[in-house]
Amino acid sequence: ASPPSGPCTLTPNLEKLLGAARNCALPPSRAIPEIGSPNYPTVMLALSPTVPPRMQRAHWCLHDYNVLDKLYTGYASTVFKATCKRTGDVVVLKVYTLAAVCDLYKYQIYREVRVHGSLQHENIVQLYAAFQEGDSVVMVQEYADGADLFTLLHKYG
Repeated sequence: ASPPSGPCTLTPNLEKLLGAARNCALPPSRAIPEIGSPNYPTVMLALSPTVPPRMQRAHWCLHDYNVLDKLYTGYASTVFKATCKRTGDVVVLKVYTLAAVCDLYKYQIYREVRVHGSLQHENIVQLYAAFQEGDSVVMVQEYADGADLFTLLHKYG
């Protein structure tokens, strides 16, 4: 059987956060309970039908991954190579810290989740899931081994 295809399912949570960010009315950052506590806030933003079946779960959180390497640090995000503790599958975690950015950037982060979640193509890295855990937005993406596009463009033109 062929794997499911189509865009990610975008949750109403994402649309509410986009609306709030668009109107600069996001709630202030708050103290985060300890990981694993029953009060630890995780909000699902998007879920792809192409997520490997072994990685599917009802609740997504950063604690489900072992970070192997930091791949990139940008103005608003840090990108990690990680493995899923359940399956051993290698993924990329793109983590945005909302406390570090203004409301405009928060809007752009939520919009990135919405746009990336709507894209399905063999030449585009798949977004498996996106969730907000406390003050972080986490995008769980397919890991593409090899050089980044910028390096390949300079090497081969």
